[in-house]
Amino acid sequence: MNFRFFKPKHKILISAHDFGLGPTSILAQSLVDNKKQQNFSFLGTEKQKNFFKQQGYRVDLAENMEKALAERSVEAVISCFDPILVIKSWQLGIPSLYIDNCLWFWQYDEKKVIDLYRKIIALKKETPALFGKKLAELVDINTHYPFILGHLFSSKSLIQRFGTLVEKRVDFLSKYNHSIELFGALVPEKKLPKTYQKDSKKLIYVQLGGMLNPNTGYEFSVDYANLIGNVLNKVNSKNNYRIVLKVTPSLSHIQEKFNNLEIITTLPFKEHMSLIANCDYLIMQPGQNGIYESVYFKKRIFLLPEQTTSHTINVNEMFKEGFECDSCLSASFYHPKKDAEDVGYLYEGLKYYLANQQRLVNSILKFLAKTEEQHKREIKSRYRTVDKLLHDFDGKNTLIAEVNLFIKNFVT
Repeated sequence: MNFRFFKPKHKILISAHDFGLGPTSILAQSLVDNKKQQNFSFLGTEKQKNFFKQQGYRVDLAENMEKALAERSVEAVISCFDPILVIKSWQLGIPSLYIDNCLWFWQYDEKKVIDLYRKIIALKKETPALFGKKLAELVDINTHYPFILGHLFSSKSLIQRFGTLVEKRVDFLSKYNHSIELFGALVPEKKLPKTYQKDSKKLIYVQLGGMLNPNTGYEFSVDYANLIGNVLNKVNSKNNYRIVLKVTPSLSHIQEKFNNLEIITTLPFKEHMSLIANCDYLIMQPGQNGIYESVYFKKRIFLLPEQTTSHTINVNEMFKEGFECDSCLSASFYHPKKDAEDVGYLYEGLKYYLANQQRLVNSILKFLAKTEEQHKREIKSRYRTVDKLLHDFDGKNTLIAEVNLFIKNFVT
């Protein structure tokens, strides 16, 4: 694997979207840990900047970036940094430049990377409909699956309808092998590890996700993980199931508290997908990619309380459109917040369930007790809902078949 394209001299911009302990932070930390890499900046509010610094990052507020974004000028943004950054925003008023995941899932041939970058830059002149079509022609669905799945669709797409907060996002890349392995994006072909093969017990895969809202912070994520761990430990008190709980790396220490669970942290992406494909039940955060994957693999799903405001908006929109699934709360509890920093209701929800854990235990047990016929009906219903929501740039043609094709080519 050749990472010579990424030099210490490159200026790298860190976005102000999800400064959590997931993939973005892992990549960021590996970059910061290299003493030769000094040229990276941070774009975001002072509150977010302080949060990031508290996690041990050495950051400086990006110069001229707020002005450039306010002027909706991609050219101005690019002029501030080397051309390895990506403008990933529907808020800028023109088709976005998707380069980060292209590079992550490329073969790291410098000439190919630069050529692909130039071609994508050229697409900004196209109309949204042509932009999407031509962008799809540029990438290889076998190696760019998450890129296409997560970021190809625009204005009237599932992403926008679910309200994922993508404004002013700028992602960055790392040149270090171990970062890529930790992210799990580029891994060799291999079968599911024996430890995760199906056995006589039903396998429950639980995803807490990698997102951490900077306005709630690390302690919130610890309390949340302990809540879910306690609940699952009670659910599996008789050890009838095999429960695999995926958490962020900083929470790996909670393993010792829960005898009836298996805790995993970073996981190669294809192994993560294999776990989804092979599990009998999927318990997860209501995130955008997880919804795609659960629908494709026809999984029995249970939605946990949200950890972020974007998850609230996602699930609110899904329920409005008739999305059927088991969850810990009634649909009326989920409500979108106009202000992304208004996270008081997240604390209220966490406080409630910390005091009423048995309610969450009972909800999950009820979900596990459902008949196969009930699950099949809901699985079909979820597919119809996602099919209804997922449209191209013009809002006319369904893309569910293409999404299925992307996943199929990636995981088979």
